[in-house]
Amino acid sequence: NLLPITDNSAFDGGPDVVYSNCIDAVSDNVSVSSCSPQPFSVLTNDTVFGQQVTPGNVVITQVSPNIPELTLDTSTGVVTVAPGTLIGIYTLTYQICNINNLSHCDTATVTVTMTSPIVNAQNDNFTIPGIDGCFGGTTSSVITNDLLCSTNLISSDVTFSLVSPNSIPG
Repeated sequence: NLLPITDNSAFDGGPDVVYSNCIDAVSDNVSVSSCSPQPFSVLTNDTVFGQQVTPGNVVITQVSPNIPELTLDTSTGVVTVAPGTLIGIYTLTYQICNINNLSHCDTATVTVTMTSPIVNAQNDNFTIPGIDGCFGGTTSSVITNDLLCSTNLISSDVTFSLVSPNSIPG
């Protein structure tokens, strides 16, 4: 942020205007689902002279080193999360400068939290003739009706563990 700037043009008949935050880059905290990471703009909450920043009224630069998980498009302010990004917290720092006065700049940090994919495991009811307590048997797959990120689950997507070791009495 900059020191206050005063428009002392009293001879123009209008009031004097004091700008204390000519440009304000505001840090962002974004939670992104690993199911379908959506691009987002870092400019949404930034202002120039109290007005919403647009790619046309600022110059955007990335201050922090590039990381493979996050890409900042400096022509639009849009951050893209790379496919396959692991669950975790990632940050990048950017700077915006007033396009009309490149010495008026501010920086902010974007913190992206990648969340776990949503597994929707459905209960199964296997009442199949021919499976009994003496000779056993085989059921159909327990993941047939389960979903990962709203799509059919495949066994290579998950790790199985026995939660309820109860057996059928008999």
